[in-house]
Amino acid sequence: YIVTTCSDDFSYSLKGINILTQLKIHILFFSLIHLNSIY
Repeated sequence: YIVTTCSDDFSYSLKGINILTQLKIHILFFSLIHLNSIY
């Protein structure tokens, strides 16, 4: 039971990290397109 709760917390934290990285990637991608449209 303790192991399953630990793995659940770990997977939950991984999901949170994935969401943050996806947001960062989207922001970087948008800024790159914006810079390309300027030049």
